[in-house]
Amino acid sequence: MAPHQKSSPAAPLRTRRRLAAVIAAFGLVAGATALPAVADEPETTARVIRTDSYLGGSLLVTQADVGTLAFTDCRSGFTCIWDSPLYIGILFQYNNPGNIITLPSITVASYANKRSYRTKFYELLSGAGNEKCAAPNTQNQSVAGWLLGARSMLQHSTATSC
Repeated sequence: MAPHQKSSPAAPLRTRRRLAAVIAAFGLVAGATALPAVADEPETTARVIRTDSYLGGSLLVTQADVGTLAFTDCRSGFTCIWDSPLYIGILFQYNNPGNIITLPSITVASYANKRSYRTKFYELLSGAGNEKCAAPNTQNQSVAGWLLGARSMLQHSTATSC
């Protein structure tokens, strides 16, 4: 275009269209080269854990809305039971020493006694029937036998040996 020549209104429109086409083409090429790198990255999901407290904090019920629970989710000073082996599923955490605790009607598939004192599991309500002693700081990742259906528990406040 000559220095004193007027530009037509169509010229800037054509230039803008070309520029938009070049930008779009560059975006497609850049996007095409970036997609394989993004597609190969592993998908990560953060764990979302919810804990509800009952009985003045002597019972904590913990569930993972996203992800899974683990042995490490059982708090120190508590006796914990899970409704699935290998410390996954719903986690019930108890800290009520000296009292017979009624367990929920679930399968006790794994447990951990993260206390300094023993805990006894009982086959029946009110501490009756067969019993299984869990020494301090012990765990069982895959419970078997009648203990799967344990209905009560006693956390001792002084006794340590089974």
